[in-house]
Amino acid sequence: MRMMRTVVLSTALMLLCFLLGACATKYQEMGFTGGVAAEQITSDTWRIKARGNAYTGASTVQDYVLLKAAETTIAAGGTYFQLISSSDASRTGVIVSPGQSTTTFSGNQAFTVTTPGDC
Repeated sequence: MRMMRTVVLSTALMLLCFLLGACATKYQEMGFTGGVAAEQITSDTWRIKARGNAYTGASTVQDYVLLKAAETTIAAGGTYFQLISSSDASRTGVIVSPGQSTTTFSGNQAFTVTTPGDC
């Protein structure tokens, strides 16, 4: 019985890891969930932009930038690229707007209704 429980827990853990990993931004053209894009600035200068979601690590986004730079260089007929500058334009923040919550008790159950505030 203990062996069966261990197998079930291990399987559940692997499934959870797979699902969370599947949520990370994949290497793709820039879209709603993130990705990479190359924008030509001059005849031999490109700006590479990358954006990940909350499940994508910073090192993964950096790897995407380097990969896109290499692909863009090859597509433009070049043999090497040089990083001129880089910056992390990440922003995080919390927006709090007042709302209202009402909790009603009925026997041993509680029901809460929350109305969010305006943005």
